[in-house]
Amino acid sequence: MKKEKQQFNFRFHNPNSEEAFVDLLVSVFMEMNRKKADEAIDKEIEKKDNVNEGDG
Repeated sequence: MKKEKQQFNFRFHNPNSEEAFVDLLVSVFMEMNRKKADEAIDKEIEKKDNVNEGDG
């Protein structure tokens, strides 16, 4: 006799407004990717500095 796989159905209740939820979600993602974002910004600043040095 084969057992059927049980399916789970999750529902989450969010008591916050949509705006508050989006703000929270964005802040969490920004915090998670802060290092990567900082590195990308630094890389672009270096590129600009190198281009400006060539102008000069």
